[in-house]
Amino acid sequence: MTPIRPSDNRPSDSEVLGFVRAHHGEDPTDLEVLGGRSWSAAYGYRIGEDQLVLRINDEPDGFRDDELAMRYESPALPMPEVSAIGEEFGRCFAISRASLGTIHLGERRPAQSSLVRKVGGWIVTLRIEW
Repeated sequence: MTPIRPSDNRPSDSEVLGFVRAHHGEDPTDLEVLGGRSWSAAYGYRIGEDQLVLRINDEPDGFRDDELAMRYESPALPMPEVSAIGEEFGRCFAISRASLGTIHLGERRPAQSSLVRKVGGWIVTLRIEW
């Protein structure tokens, strides 16, 4: 039997819509399921002019790592701002600004790849020592 990935375990569309509406106090536009994720179910949407992403996972650790990584944001290492982390749907969620554009690890310049490895190592160390 194939294990269920967090991205396969999605709440219903109406549950997501209701949560986003309640969280922001207004109706989202352009709500869509985002594919290509293994560790979290993800949805893109807009609130006014803001493009946001809702991620849902079984554990908050990756979301907390994202919060820590924001401290090292720079033009060489863009990080989407995490605006909320909490619990909903019997799971953990994070809401962040959408990161426009895509950088694939294989396409990064050597300096970027080195920086990503360093920051990733620091985050793991911080989490262990925290």
